[in-house]
Amino acid sequence: MVSRRGDRQQLERLDLGQRRRPPGRNRLSPLAGRRHRRGVLDRLSVGGDHRRLRHRRRSRLGRRRVGRPSGGGLVRPLVLLQRRSGAPGAVPAVGLRRRLRLPGYVTGEHLAEPPPPPPPRVAVVVATRDRPRLLGRCLSALARQTRPPDEVVVVDDASSPATAAVLGGSHHRLPLTVRRRERSGGPAAARNDGWRATSASLIAFTDDDCRPSTGWLEALLADAASSRVVVGRTIPDAEDGGEHSVFDRSMFVTAEDGRFSTCNVLYPRDLLDCLGGFDTRFHRYGEDTDLGQRALAAGAEAAFAPDALVWHAVHHGGVAAAVADRLRFTEVARLLRRHPQLRSQICDGLFYRRAHGRLLLALLGASLLRVTPAGLVGTSAWAGDAVHRVPLPAREPGGRLVKQLIGLAVLDGVEVAACAWGSLRHRTLIL
Repeated sequence: MVSRRGDRQQLERLDLGQRRRPPGRNRLSPLAGRRHRRGVLDRLSVGGDHRRLRHRRRSRLGRRRVGRPSGGGLVRPLVLLQRRSGAPGAVPAVGLRRRLRLPGYVTGEHLAEPPPPPPPRVAVVVATRDRPRLLGRCLSALARQTRPPDEVVVVDDASSPATAAVLGGSHHRLPLTVRRRERSGGPAAARNDGWRATSASLIAFTDDDCRPSTGWLEALLADAASSRVVVGRTIPDAEDGGEHSVFDRSMFVTAEDGRFSTCNVLYPRDLLDCLGGFDTRFHRYGEDTDLGQRALAAGAEAAFAPDALVWHAVHHGGVAAAVADRLRFTEVARLLRRHPQLRSQICDGLFYRRAHGRLLLALLGASLLRVTPAGLVGTSAWAGDAVHRVPLPAREPGGRLVKQLIGLAVLDGVEVAACAWGSLRHRTLIL
């Protein structure tokens, strides 16, 4: 045990070092580079003795505060004190800082691990128009997500009152935001209203006729990044009974094919701000593909998340609805004019679908049948492909199969005509 006389000698040496120190050096620097004497530092770590020792130092050094750091010499003794802070009667780091009037960075409090950043907020945007039953099914699926969305924004694109009744129903479990448009502006304008209405850093899009699986949003977020567009897998909904006719309509997305369909896609908010959102000049078709291609051109990357599954409704609308749906193919030429690289990804040369070329060959062959039997080759090529495009339940031999083939020929013809009309409008050939 060191005597009080030894303590006084130690403080005298401390005072001597203080007087001889050059400018900018710490007042306690004589203790910093040498092994400390156990008795002095032990007493510094005890609540009662350190005040007496500090008082003695003040009496010798005048009104100057010994504890104010002016260099690096004070750090080592304090680190040694902290190593002994677990002993009985030791002064904790915070208490030591307060008693010696030291900033927190000297006592090592800044070395604590910073708290983890909060997870990014994600919003789901759904544009809807006159599909109240399907919209209710979509919202119910979003309420069962394993990773619940922070916000769900539904944009009512001038729908009937039945849609408003669904939105005001029993979906209180969702953080729902509803925006209504008095006049329909198309899906591009509705989706722009949706993602701009939220402050979330990640925006997931799906459609009102889709039913996301319970792990859909969690799987999308697993592949999310600041400059990445994530596309999920989409298949027809088995609850709707599947496709039974060529006039039934649904959606297949089993790979990243360059279309970026908004039935199942995730965008970073900053990327949407940079690109300006969807181009409203694509009124009925192609706005989602255009946005994805512009994202790639801006340096973003695309990723496919097969576990982010969405079931797309099967629409049993009949002939009239199927024909009206094919008329939207007038926008294909506009899309190809803006993004010529898409021709090799989603088209078959000059034809939007391979079946279009076979249909024109079949029509040419039928016109030549009166002249030469070689015209039968053209018609048989289209017919053989058309049989495989007819859904299995409708391939029964007999009159129903014939009606399906005739209906398929009509739909292919409407698609070719729509593409041809778009080619004239946008001066880009596609059939």
